[in-house]
Amino acid sequence: MKLLHMVFISGLAINVTLFSKDMYAPSMPAIAGTLHLSNAYVQSSFSTFLIGMVLSQLLFGVASDFYGRKKIMLMGLFLCLFGNFLSMIAHTGANFLLSRLIVGLGAGAAPVVTRAMATDLYKGNELTKVIAYLSMITVFSPVIAPVLGGYLQINYIWQTNFMFLTFFSGVTWLLIMTYCRETQKSRIQSNENKLHYTIQNYINMLRNQTFIAYGLISAIAFSSGVIYFVMSPFIFQNVLHLTALQNGYLYIFVGLGYFVGALLASKLVVRFSDDTVIMLGILLCLASAFLMMALFVLSGVTLTAIVLPMFINVVGCGLITPPASKQGITLFLDMAGSAAALIGVMRMFVALLVTLVVTIAPSHNQLALAYLLMILASVALLAIMLVRARAVNIETASL
Repeated sequence: MKLLHMVFISGLAINVTLFSKDMYAPSMPAIAGTLHLSNAYVQSSFSTFLIGMVLSQLLFGVASDFYGRKKIMLMGLFLCLFGNFLSMIAHTGANFLLSRLIVGLGAGAAPVVTRAMATDLYKGNELTKVIAYLSMITVFSPVIAPVLGGYLQINYIWQTNFMFLTFFSGVTWLLIMTYCRETQKSRIQSNENKLHYTIQNYINMLRNQTFIAYGLISAIAFSSGVIYFVMSPFIFQNVLHLTALQNGYLYIFVGLGYFVGALLASKLVVRFSDDTVIMLGILLCLASAFLMMALFVLSGVTLTAIVLPMFINVVGCGLITPPASKQGITLFLDMAGSAAALIGVMRMFVALLVTLVVTIAPSHNQLALAYLLMILASVALLAIMLVRARAVNIETASL
C-alpha cells in the first residue's frame, strides 16, 4: 500500500472517531437545554464515549491480530454509524448517553487498527514519521469539526451534527470496504485457547515498565486536549458570551497547534532521539500551564489568556504523541495490534479519569484547566525521566 493511500484511508477512519468526539462540543449547552439536563450530565457524555473506547480497544486490538485489520475497522465504523444515528434521534438523557456509549465502542477500532497497519508496513524512523503524518491528519477534527458543529447549531438544530456524523461514518465505511486492502501478512496462529493467549499477552505488556511509561505519556498528551474540549465551551459561551459558532472557530488554534507539533516531530526524530523529542513536548506542556495561570492573574478570564497557552500546550502534545506511540508499540512488534490497543486503552482511561474530575471542577474561569494541565505534564515528565534512568541503568549493566 502506497504511503499516500495508507495515510488517506487511515486519516478518514481516525477522523470519524475524532469528529464523533469533537463535533458536538459547541452544542453541549443547547443539548442540555433541549433535553432538560444539567451541564455536568451532558459533559458526562464524553466520559460515556471514552468508556466505550476503553472497552472496545482491548477487544479490537487483539481481534485485529487474529482476524486481520480490515474486518475490525469495518466493524468499528458500522458501530459509529449506528450510534451517531441513535444520538440524532435521542429524546432523553439516558438515550443520548447510550448512543454515545455505542459510538465509543465503535470508535475504539480506528486508532488501534491504523497504528497496527502502520506497524505492518513500516519500521524505525519511517514508522515514527508515518505516525506523525497520521497525527497531522487528525488536526482536521479540532479545526473543522467544532466549527462545522457550531455552524449547524446556529443555523439548524443540534441533531444535524449527528446527521452529518452518520453520513460521514457511512461514506468512510464504503471507501474502506472498496479501496483498503489487508496489511497483515501473517496472523497469529495459536493452538492455545485464544482468551488465555490474549490475557497472557496483556499481562506481559503490563509487566514492562518502559511500555507502561510510554503509554502513560501518550495518554497524558491525548487527555490534555480532551479536558479543554470538555471545559472550554462553558467558559466561552456562559462566561465570555460567545456563540456556538465563535466557540467552534477558537478550536482552530488547537488543530493548528497539534499540526505544528506533529510536523516538528516528523522532522526532529531524524536528528534527535525519540526521548529527546518527547521531553521537549512535555516541557512545552508544563510551560503552557504556568503561562495560563500567570495570564489569569494578570488579565483574568480572556480569550488570549486561555487560547494562547492552550496553543502552546497542543504543540507539545503533537511533539509527544508520534514518538511515544511508536516506542510503545515497537516493544511488541509481533503483537502490534494488541500493543496499540493497550496504549489506546491507557489513553482512554486517563482521559476518562480527568473528565470525571472536570464534571466536579468549577467552570467559571480557566484556573481548574491550568491546574489539570500542570498535573498531567508533571506526571509525564516523571515518566520520561524514569524511562531515561532505566535505559542508562541497562546500558551500564551491559558494560
